[in-house]
Amino acid sequence: MSSCDHISWLQLTGNQTLILNDTGRLDRVINELADPAQQTPTLLYFLGRRAKDAALKEIFPHNNLRRGRSNGLANIRVDTASITRDSPLIFADSDLGAPIPPRESLTPCHKSTAYPIHWPYSNTQSALDVAFIRILLPFCSALVLFVDDFDSLGQIALYIERWTTIGMLLDDVRPRLILAASAKSTKYSRIQLRQLQDHCQQSQLFSSISLVLLIRELSATSCHRPLREEISKQAGEMLQILSRHHRLFSALHLAHMYRLALKHTAGTVTEAFDYVQASRTYHNLANYPGHLKNFLTLAVKHAISYESITSYLASGMIMDAYPPGAHGKFSISPSKDNRLLAT
Repeated sequence: MSSCDHISWLQLTGNQTLILNDTGRLDRVINELADPAQQTPTLLYFLGRRAKDAALKEIFPHNNLRRGRSNGLANIRVDTASITRDSPLIFADSDLGAPIPPRESLTPCHKSTAYPIHWPYSNTQSALDVAFIRILLPFCSALVLFVDDFDSLGQIALYIERWTTIGMLLDDVRPRLILAASAKSTKYSRIQLRQLQDHCQQSQLFSSISLVLLIRELSATSCHRPLREEISKQAGEMLQILSRHHRLFSALHLAHMYRLALKHTAGTVTEAFDYVQASRTYHNLANYPGHLKNFLTLAVKHAISYESITSYLASGMIMDAYPPGAHGKFSISPSKDNRLLAT
């Protein structure tokens, strides 16, 4: 694998016409995993600026994080300490107020794909919001929002209101929201933080909202330990929920679903992305009734027993229901594989 220090996952570029660019970074991250066909990653998302960057260094100490080369809407990396686990941790992050470049930043080490936006948008921010809510967040188990990096609590409330207006079009599984804030701040009180937490809960975008207070007077490691523990807890619970709802994708299928969601959302924001239909994109069932009729006709003609016919059909239908390459069995231990223990 060639040397690469790019971390940009998804880019939004353009002036009059905006384009969503898949940088290919997700595929490279997945290729770093021990067994991407069997592993089922947990995707975490961090939104902020300086407080976010400082927290990432403490939450993922083995990654030796530095800024890297990023010109995108979102960056993405894998927790190097979890690469061999059944459920490795992949984490994405965005900087508030990052500029939108007029053209794609080409990366020769990644295969990039451009998706022009085909729906009307009032401004660049509205397009950013749609990309975040419809393409990125639905694949995440948790969003960690750093309160100190926003100008005010009102700005956070405005973000939540815009996202709520767009909606993720998902009812069964929603990500968790973790608000990370300084325990002592001159910009807000704890009562105001609780009010913000209640406001976020009313949006119904998230299945739960938790508040973590960071004591800045402590060492960086001690300060961020409560946040690290909360993320570990939420990630473990979401892993079990995704498994129960049959949304626990392997790394390979996660990348495939992301690309299909990206392509779908670039084309429309009024139609929901159908995970089941998307999994069968290259598996046409239009002639299924005809094949079934021919099979039964031949089976009766050759006097095959009804028991054999029904057994064969049942087995064939079950196997046919899986997308190509999805017949593997996963062995997941959420409590073991999603730990973020301080070292």
